[in-house]
Amino acid sequence: MSNGRRAGSPGSKPYSPLAVSPDATERDGPSRVTAGSLADRLTRVWQEVLELPHIGMRDRFYDLGGDSLALVELGNRLRKEFAVSPPLEELASGLTVEGLAGWILERGEETPPPGSDLIVRLRQEATSAPANEPLVLVHPSGGSVLCYLDLVERLAPGRDVLGVQGPPLGSGRSFPESVEAMAREYLDALAPELEPMPPILAGYSFGGVVAYEMARQLEAGSRPAPRLVVLFDSKAPFGPETGFEPGLMGELGRVLEGHEIEDEPGDLEQEKALWDDLADLAERGLEPIFERNPGGRPKRRRRMGAIQHFFLSYRLFPAGEEFDYLRVRRFLRSLQANLRCARDYRGGPYGGDVVLFQAGQRLGAAEISARQHRDRWARSIHGDLRVVELPTHHLDLFSSPALGWVVSALGDVLAARAPGRSRPPAGRA
Repeated sequence: MSNGRRAGSPGSKPYSPLAVSPDATERDGPSRVTAGSLADRLTRVWQEVLELPHIGMRDRFYDLGGDSLALVELGNRLRKEFAVSPPLEELASGLTVEGLAGWILERGEETPPPGSDLIVRLRQEATSAPANEPLVLVHPSGGSVLCYLDLVERLAPGRDVLGVQGPPLGSGRSFPESVEAMAREYLDALAPELEPMPPILAGYSFGGVVAYEMARQLEAGSRPAPRLVVLFDSKAPFGPETGFEPGLMGELGRVLEGHEIEDEPGDLEQEKALWDDLADLAERGLEPIFERNPGGRPKRRRRMGAIQHFFLSYRLFPAGEEFDYLRVRRFLRSLQANLRCARDYRGGPYGGDVVLFQAGQRLGAAEISARQHRDRWARSIHGDLRVVELPTHHLDLFSSPALGWVVSALGDVLAARAPGRSRPPAGRA
């Protein structure tokens, strides 16, 4: 995972109670952490996350090559193994094993509340009472929120940002069987984080569909409804009568539907059939990408390499995660469950305001047109629907230069809807 990491700059970060000052060794002598077992456990986690054989108690996270991707992984491990959830921005500020161990000792290890492993704090403002509603970003069909890291880094300050991820791979958690059940579970997990302001709910692709259903449930319930839902090129729900959507994602759903996928491999022939089907689909799915970028086509590639390239290109598998056999199997179970939920979701009316960022270019002729999705959304949304059309395709929405357009337009939308500001007019951007 260390390959390709972005180098950090700890000197530019604000003070954190999890950090140890540079002159701490000279001033305080030996390390003050007395719970050696805790420090040993934390050191082991750091070694695994950063893929380093040796970690010093006072080595800083960024100095060791850590970046925002590794920071999210570290946050997940802390929630799972230590039942603590420090803000990621606070973690990054000169973080050391010693400082983190002291922080955990002060608070003690507690039983985490149900669903806490689904919430990732992507950014927390320095003030305890930010002036703006928190932004909640729901995972796409792959189950990870890592696709949002570059977006979050470039958003204007003044707003907490939370990510909602799928059940962690290998956790033994069952997957929700519908978008409605998923939305209820995520809202319950988010409840402790969303006081006193209702959130702005957002999501990319399938994540936008889940965010939309979460908004519908908030609107129908007793909790405050969001002022805004943001859909990042999310496909409008068509319901189970149409089956999987046309295009490559629908084809992937049909491939996975034809196989029983468990965490551990089963019959050898069935395993071979699964990976053969995925490799064939990957080769077809990569063709439009290579047509736009012929230089990216490798001269020779093994079938597993094609599958990896496909999953990474379509932002299904998190970049930087180890693409090992068992981990990919567990990922496929999550992906299969999410694609089924997307296929069966019928949607319904929503009375609030929605901004739809829509990619104007299609990857393949089989995909439903942007206009059809826009019209479908318009029939369900009874509040204001603003469509922001971007001259890119679905896969490049969070890559340059499209990411800059998204950040600029989203910043304008959020600023216009800040508390105390009048609502902007509806319409197309």
